[in-house]
Amino acid sequence: MKEYKVGKFWLVIRAIKAAAILFLALFIPYLVFIDKSFYYKAGIVIGPIASLALLYYGATELIKLIKSLKQNVCIDADSISMGFDKLFFNEISNITFQPAVGFDAAIFIQSKDRDIEMEIPTLIGRRNLIEIGQELEKRTRKYKAEINDLDGGILDPDPSNIGKPVALNFENPIKNMVAFSYNTWLSGDLEKLDKNRQLYAEKASFEGFYKVYTEKDEKLIEDFIKVHKFEGDEFIVSTVANSFVMSNKNIFFPTKNRVVSLKDIQSYSSKGWWTVTLFLTLVSGEEIVIENLDSIPVDSYFEFFKQ
Repeated sequence: MKEYKVGKFWLVIRAIKAAAILFLALFIPYLVFIDKSFYYKAGIVIGPIASLALLYYGATELIKLIKSLKQNVCIDADSISMGFDKLFFNEISNITFQPAVGFDAAIFIQSKDRDIEMEIPTLIGRRNLIEIGQELEKRTRKYKAEINDLDGGILDPDPSNIGKPVALNFENPIKNMVAFSYNTWLSGDLEKLDKNRQLYAEKASFEGFYKVYTEKDEKLIEDFIKVHKFEGDEFIVSTVANSFVMSNKNIFFPTKNRVVSLKDIQSYSSKGWWTVTLFLTLVSGEEIVIENLDSIPVDSYFEFFKQ
């Protein structure tokens, strides 16, 4: 059985939101009746109304939070379940993949005979949604369930070739580099680096892998190519929009329009939370500071390819 869990980040955000609303609901009566900061006719009338409205809104958010704790999705050989709802694959009549955010349904599943509708929210995680979509398409294919991909990014465009290496003969140089990356992850050579990313490659066709890999970062990869000629055994490892493209040999920083060889990096450090500043010291003694990055490669990526 495969289980997909709701991201803890979203649960924390939902909890903070509910707590803040409930705090305001209790704080307003304090201001009106105890502190008397708003002790005037309008305040006495409006204060309780606002407090009741916030209490209702806060309670609603709290109920959603409690429900979300039970929104883990489980897929086994015969069925998919979420919370107390369960559907066997042969009972599914319609699956819709749709654009959504937060707690909204990104995957909507309807049954044939029973009055069951399963809604899988966005907060389960984009990568999990893609994997769940691929599993649903594969497992309901023989039952001829109707599938609608309104999102355009969840369903694998080539489900018959999942986990199969591809030849590097595309006219598009970016596609060739991503294909090299896909084949390398499939080979198992990078399993010690990131087992999850290898599993992700194994559960996608190359076209599906390429679509997700370049969905937001194709221009970033194009900019990398403009300033750097790839070596024969070089392939893309990781990309983050507005931050970097990393290959197994180099790292490109678009804000500096600069490529740095991983072997030339003597030491590195970072600081920041919302945005990150990266400090690099090269073997030559040069120090490079890259500010306002959304993310940087984890230490294990640096160390793995510096060897």
